[in-house]
Amino acid sequence: MRDAEILANAGDAIVSADASRRIVQWNRKAELLFGYTRDEVVGRPLETLMPERYRPDHVGQVAAFAHEPVGARWMDHARTFGLRKNGEEFPVGVMISRIVVDGESIFTACIRDETEKRREDRERRVLADIGAALVSLDLQPGLADTVRVLSEEPGDAAVICLLDPDGALVQVAAGPGEPGDALAEQLIEALPPSRLPDHSLWRAVEAHRTVLRVLPSASLPQPSALFAPLLGPGGLMGVLGLASRERRFRPPDVRLAEEVARRVALFVANDRLHDQERRATALRDEGLGIVAHDLGNWIAAIRLQIQLLRRPGSAPERRERAPVDAIERATALMNRLVDDLLSITLLDASPFEVHPIRVDPGTLLGRVVELHRPGATARGLALQIEVPDGLPPAFADPGRLEQALGNLVNNALNFTPAGRVTLAARVDGPDLIFRVADTGVGIPPEHLPHLFDPFWRGSTDRSSGNGLGLYIAKGIAEAHGGRIWVESHPGEGSTFYLSIPAEEPVTRA
Repeated sequence: MRDAEILANAGDAIVSADASRRIVQWNRKAELLFGYTRDEVVGRPLETLMPERYRPDHVGQVAAFAHEPVGARWMDHARTFGLRKNGEEFPVGVMISRIVVDGESIFTACIRDETEKRREDRERRVLADIGAALVSLDLQPGLADTVRVLSEEPGDAAVICLLDPDGALVQVAAGPGEPGDALAEQLIEALPPSRLPDHSLWRAVEAHRTVLRVLPSASLPQPSALFAPLLGPGGLMGVLGLASRERRFRPPDVRLAEEVARRVALFVANDRLHDQERRATALRDEGLGIVAHDLGNWIAAIRLQIQLLRRPGSAPERRERAPVDAIERATALMNRLVDDLLSITLLDASPFEVHPIRVDPGTLLGRVVELHRPGATARGLALQIEVPDGLPPAFADPGRLEQALGNLVNNALNFTPAGRVTLAARVDGPDLIFRVADTGVGIPPEHLPHLFDPFWRGSTDRSSGNGLGLYIAKGIAEAHGGRIWVESHPGEGSTFYLSIPAEEPVTRA
């Protein structure tokens, strides 16, 4: 009596069979799992409970187990399926044990429905494979690998279509790729390029929801399909189609397809953003090339005028040489800027070229101030120099260093509504440190990490320049073996520092 109660209340289906594999015991859980009452199955072959294609293999496994020294073991997971009374197949986990009663072997199987467990395992495996497919840097290979995965499971064929700018669906990937695959061909043919309101695919497009459909076929048992919309950050991007040869898709299949569609939509959206970035970069480089070309023409014209002004003579306009010298230095710096623009356009990753010589820091800062004083005066700002006596010479390219400091000064003037801009220099160990300080608006903390990035502008104001000045100054400092950094607080002004070696490096033989 106690054994019968234990058997009846067990959490697993318990089925026992004799040596000839005839069912001799059957509990309540087995009735619920398989749909048979005890009277319907007792005395019938154990193979009644499994699909016909697995029966020969099962007989072989039981026969082999009868001669094994172990008393219990799990059946082969991959080939273990149950068959309900209504003909439905389902995956099971089976632990089989053997005892001998009165010299006869009795086999007992503890059986669990593993439909949900295997579904979860399958979903994890599919999503992992989809994740690996969507790490591609190219759209087409990533989508091709995705339909390959989906064609293995949960479906037998898959297709991905994207909406073009005119609202038509364009097939971008389909699988399996073998010619003559009837299901794949039928699935692809079921995707009309124009809008048909009654078609399942276009219902998915219009309603932004997954739609199921039975595919008519004379050569396949009962093919079905689902169409899941690709919904990305910018809205609907296309449709994922999935087909099966022999079964209807169920809610778990729909949820898996919708998750895959979501990931594909993000992948497509990211690819489009990268494409926009690539086009923007190409347009930027083209614009830089045009600017550099036209700027070079104007520089040539200014140089011609300088040569005319330098002709010997006593005319009043030729007596003052200082403005002419300033113009000539300015054109030299402009020419350097043209070279830098062209280098950036050609994606030249090499450091800025420098030709260092001994340079007096005070003289260099004086030339920078002379060049920018008219701009400071026009803004009502003071432009001053603080250089201590006895400062050692710098080992630097004077033109490049003047260009870098000029960029810092120009940046300071643009963001200083009132007050002053101060240029200074000091020695700190083996380095000579130049400082450009202003009493301007300061820099927000979140902007500081991006200040020296090319083409980055922290303000939409046109006075903020083209985003190259600080980037070029950084490149020049690093080309000298130095560095550049900034200290700033909003409302308290900013101080930029540029360091270079104070002495000529020793060349060892």
